[in-house]
Amino acid sequence: MIESLHDVNAHSPSGRILRFFLNLIPKTHVAKVRGGINKGSRWVVGTSIHRCWLGSYELEKQQLLERLLKPGMVVWDVGANAGFYTLAMSKLVGAEGHVFSFEPLGDNIQKLNRHIRLNQLGNISVVQVALSDSVGLCGFDLGISHQKGFLSKNTSGYLVPCMTAYEFVKSKPEAVPSLLKIDIEGAESGMLEGAREMISKHRPILLLALHGPDQVLKCNALLQDLGYTVDQRVPDPDACGEEILAIPPQIV
Repeated sequence: MIESLHDVNAHSPSGRILRFFLNLIPKTHVAKVRGGINKGSRWVVGTSIHRCWLGSYELEKQQLLERLLKPGMVVWDVGANAGFYTLAMSKLVGAEGHVFSFEPLGDNIQKLNRHIRLNQLGNISVVQVALSDSVGLCGFDLGISHQKGFLSKNTSGYLVPCMTAYEFVKSKPEAVPSLLKIDIEGAESGMLEGAREMISKHRPILLLALHGPDQVLKCNALLQDLGYTVDQRVPDPDACGEEILAIPPQIV
């Protein structure tokens, strides 16, 4: 049932009818996720697209994470937004594992924390920071929605705290990750540059959304320089960029 919803064209007659009825649901309604990794988790309907609480959001990526994550792992959700993947990772790594959830935007942090409280999860640390190649305050463009915000060179408007992954791990050694899921709307290469030393030393698996040809070139070059094997994946219909899985040398 959930898989069939994933294939519905939003602009087809059936898709328009489905969207009409879904939009009648109050945005503040707390629903139980209907399928996927997060099945049974509680989710506030209006915090993201309906596919999140239906459970059909980025099914290919969900299935990949189910194969990659094991109980007890420490993992990072970089660009956590309202927490869809944070909740999924929390479930997959279990009580013995831990999720570090990175999100710079205050509105998203509120949504993320609400979902953590609703599901009474104790293995998540929320970090309100943008991972980048610099430390300090960075410009942030709010984008067309809370899901599409991105780091900007404009420092005269909205500012968010930034730090490098290397500095974060240096201050918090227990946070060394086995896997990073990264979806940060075009700031991927800067984040990887700031993580280069940490990646080189600890060799985590990287599940990375690339936004635009410039990011594809820069990130592929950096990862290949670090000896990673890059698997170019066909993007999920929900995804906004090219998805790649980067595997470190000792796992290949």
